[in-house]
Amino acid sequence: MAFALAWLAAGAGAAAAPLAEPADPAIRTALVTFADGNTLPLRNWTLSYDYISWPRGQSPTSGIPAGREASDLWLGKRVVPVEDALLSIQHGELGRETLVDGRPQRIVSSVAREVTVATPGGKAITARIEPPHRDLLAPGADKSTMVMARSLDLRGEGITGTRREVCLLSYSSLVECGGSPAHQVVKVQFQR
Repeated sequence: MAFALAWLAAGAGAAAAPLAEPADPAIRTALVTFADGNTLPLRNWTLSYDYISWPRGQSPTSGIPAGREASDLWLGKRVVPVEDALLSIQHGELGRETLVDGRPQRIVSSVAREVTVATPGGKAITARIEPPHRDLLAPGADKSTMVMARSLDLRGEGITGTRREVCLLSYSSLVECGGSPAHQVVKVQFQR
């Protein structure tokens, strides 16, 4: 009998205990839309700026790859917040020559030309694609260090919990984002 009373008292105490709060009630989400119409939801997203740095006077091939993560869009020296905003990427065609079977051949590829960031309040900022300033990419680098931005990626978790990475912008001919419409990002809706 004493055991039954203790068991009931323990059950009543457990029912009165407050429920545990979620660890992070504000999970940041982003809905990525590709040129072919497909979408990819991501949570716990971050923008990742990939770059290389090397000592002045040496070849960029000796550069050290690095990256910086941020929650804002960097255009030159400008910092544009994107939380709760819609990022639209406008693309244009770029003609260039490449070797195909040992012969030069002209090809046309798609490249991001400008971005528009629209806030829920109706304010929109349109700007041409510009690599982030070196002070944003490598704030501790001295003036004798060369810094070259390569790409802007959006990283996050898919709905199954797997880590995903999507190339948004290319700042260099060393990186090509969205070679096909299935991989070309045209819009990202950021939410809190």
